[in-house]
Amino acid sequence: MTNKDLKQAVQNALDWEPSVDPSDIGVSADEGVVTLRGNVRTYDEKHAAERAALSIFGVSGVANDLAVRLPTAFERTDTEIAQAAVIALKWNSVVPLGGISVSVSDGWVTLTGDVQWQYQKDAAAGCVRDLIGVKGVTNTITVQPHVKPLDVRTQIEAASTAERAAWAAPGVTQVEDHLTIVR
Repeated sequence: MTNKDLKQAVQNALDWEPSVDPSDIGVSADEGVVTLRGNVRTYDEKHAAERAALSIFGVSGVANDLAVRLPTAFERTDTEIAQAAVIALKWNSVVPLGGISVSVSDGWVTLTGDVQWQYQKDAAAGCVRDLIGVKGVTNTITVQPHVKPLDVRTQIEAASTAERAAWAAPGVTQVEDHLTIVR
């Protein structure tokens, strides 16, 4: 696909993405890397434009240089955004209570803390990304599983050994593995 074709395909995707106003978005393409420039009204719109560009076959990377220019009706103080973010995190059933801290500077939300799973980290960023007044999100949440990798390895090896032992028994023609790894 040529750079011109790729640019046109991304522009078409932006035109058809209902959550994006493409009127102030410029697109350029260079060997699979697409650059988005211009202004959008919300951080969620910036994120949606990036997702639309990445969905195009042939796009290997996106430089998202879109600036979030909030309409006056969407402007919020950092305090209001921080309060809304804390409430949004509390109301999200996937995000563990008390595990995430929020700081806001000039509309940019930074999330810190520890969770057990990547999906929880992603959910935390997702629930604050859509808040009115947010210009960006930095997600520094650390995924800290409570189980140690060595414990998992030991349990998997033990289960594997048990299955191999069953197959090695004389007269065995079928093995149904109903082993449960309990920590």
